[in-house]
Amino acid sequence: MPVAPPDLSAYFTDGRSYRDTGTTIVGDPYDFLQKITVEHLGELSTPSGRVIACDPMLVGSDLPALAEHIEPGRHPVSVARLTTAMAEYPEGTWSEIAAMRLVVRDAPAVAWEAALLEGQEDPEVLYGYPVDTGLACFVDAAANTAFGRQDDPWENLTEASRGWDAVPAVVTEPATGHAIAVTRSGAGDGLYPNWIGRDADGEVTCIVTTFIEILRS
Repeated sequence: MPVAPPDLSAYFTDGRSYRDTGTTIVGDPYDFLQKITVEHLGELSTPSGRVIACDPMLVGSDLPALAEHIEPGRHPVSVARLTTAMAEYPEGTWSEIAAMRLVVRDAPAVAWEAALLEGQEDPEVLYGYPVDTGLACFVDAAANTAFGRQDDPWENLTEASRGWDAVPAVVTEPATGHAIAVTRSGAGDGLYPNWIGRDADGEVTCIVTTFIEILRS
């Protein structure tokens, strides 16, 4: 059965840094200095409390929401940016988005579990949504339905965001007021899992999509 990393909160500890050393698959050694920076994107409106995680190219289509419903309202969204430098050449750095988080409750998560989809019956199958555009998003099911009634939701959203070079961001579609939280998926195209964080009382604190595995020690 797939399990979440011991503590996904490590992704969202601003300023956290560590050294990653080892060898590549061809035996070449590497020595990286890495740092996490948390970027706050704003608040995502969730009028139905049913969250969809997907490639934004699919926004407006018939998509299942996560089985864990959250309280309707406005919830903060943030991303964890992983900046990497080679130890020998610290001036040469690059950065990628390692994870995106929707905060449901301002409380620390003490337990993590794989997020299931509505109607998913096999908890031992880790659900991951496919990304084919290098982008990923959170959107409320009500907003997704509204986008689906438009002729070209993708074009409308792109115009609203002044082009996808503006991401990561919470993007609002002017015609409806609906929004999505969109980011680049750090590892590019692929299949990415969602996780549910719970507090000491078992209440949902956040939903996280991870794109890149980071060190947790």
